Parts: sequence; structure tokens; C-alpha cells
Amino acid sequence: MKVLLLLSLASTTIGGPIQHHLRHFKYHFAFGDSYTDVGFNVTSGPYPNPSNYEGNPEPPGKSSAYALNWAQDISAEYNKSLIYLYDFAHSGAIVNSSLISPYQSVNNTFTAQVDNQFLPYLTGEDRIADWHSSDTLFTVFFGINDIDRALGGDYPFLTDWDERLPLIQDSYWAYVEKLYNAGARNFAFLNLPTYWRSPGVINRDNATVVDIAKHRNLLWNRELANRFEHFRRTHHCALAKLVDVYGLWKNMYAYPAAYGLSNVTEYCDAYYG
Repeated sequence: MKVLLLLSLASTTIGGPIQHHLRHFKYHFAFGDSYTDVGFNVTSGPYPNPSNYEGNPEPPGKSSAYALNWAQDISAEYNKSLIYLYDFAHSGAIVNSSLISPYQSVNNTFTAQVDNQFLPYLTGEDRIADWHSSDTLFTVFFGINDIDRALGGDYPFLTDWDERLPLIQDSYWAYVEKLYNAGARNFAFLNLPTYWRSPGVINRDNATVVDIAKHRNLLWNRELANRFEHFRRTHHCALAKLVDVYGLWKNMYAYPAAYGLSNVTEYCDAYYG
């Protein structure tokens, strides 16, 4: 069965459907924030196994979708073969806590997910899974919190965010390089949805904040796309795709009924669980 990654989302900058066929993969290593988090704990186990593809907890775990999220769907819904999910994501995660105020812990970052979880447990002779470059998909989905933590409210409003973005992206891609050096060859990088249209931003009743959030959202996606193209040109041994989450969200706002949705502008209790 030829199943395309992430519900056949379009690949930006390259064009055409994503060609990561799930049947080729036995493992999925996911890095991200609440969009990806399932509550997996790599330090305690149990680890992914035939009776529970994500190891711990039982699906849907702590998914912010109140159901299976996109990372879980890859294993549970859209593939006939078993794909073990090692989900290092954590709610509120940013790329690097030296550049943006972190949520809960200075280790709630992409850098820590790689340095403190993936590298110690999934590389070397004592690694907990016998994965290989050819049978493992690496996904990276960050950015929402790097914007949100700089918009004021409970966190400082950063007037120099635009100047910090290249440094954030430097760190992002430096850690992608760490994954590559550890053997990663199959990548899917997800850009940001239309964050400024979310209730959490709209309900601030501040048009200036909404405009700034939109500007930073679009700037993030543009910078990510440029860095992605450089990575793809300089890593010929890697199969890398940029997933257009932004385009999907934009279509859902324009045609909600086509996606089984009715309320796309406010919090909706009916979507919970």
C-alpha cells in the first residue's frame, strides 16, 4: 500500500506529493512541541513494541489533540506495517533556550531532545532500538512557541525577534546536522500553520499583536524554506521534504466543511475527546 506521509500534504519548494512511503520505514523519530507530544518517556520505558507502537504511555497518551495526533496516525492509521514511534516532543518546546524564554525548563528544547534523549538512548552500541538510516523517518516540527514566547503576556515582548530568528534557525539546523551525523537520512520538516488566526492570539483583542504574530509566522516559514533548500543542496545522501502545514491550515480556514469542521475561529469543546 503506497501511503504518503502526513495525509498526502504537498511538499513546498520542491512541488508534488511527498515521496516518503511509509512502508519503507520501521521507525519514526519525532522532535517537536505540543503538536507532536504524546508523553513518551525515553528514560523509563517501556519502549515501542508490537503491542504498543509508542511504548509509553498507551495511545493517545498526552496528545494535545485529545485523540491520536499526526505522529501517532503515521503508525496507527495510515500504514499497514508496524512503525515504532519514538516521540521526543514536549509541550511548550522551543528550539534553544538561550534565545527564547523556555516553558517549564531550560531543557524543554529541540537541543535537549537531541542531546539528552536521542543521542544517549538511540545511538551507540547500547542503543535501545536497532534502527538504520534506510528504515527510519526523522520529523522536526518547531516554531510556534518560539513566536508565542516573544509576544508579551506571561513572557517578555521581544522587539528584536526578527534579528534573533537567524540565530534560532542556525541552532535548528545545527541540530538537524547532529541527527544527520548520527545516521539520519530521511527527513520531513514541517512549517508553521496560520498561528496568528488561533484563538489564543485573536482573543488578546490586540490588532497589533495579531499583525506581529502574522509577520513572524510568515518570516519563520520563509527562513525555514531557505534553510531547507540549502540543506537539501548540500546533503545529497538525504531524502528531505518540507511539509506545507501552512497551506493545509489555510485551506481548512477557507473550506472548513471539507475537513469535517464547523468552528475554526474559537475554542470548541466539541472537538475535545
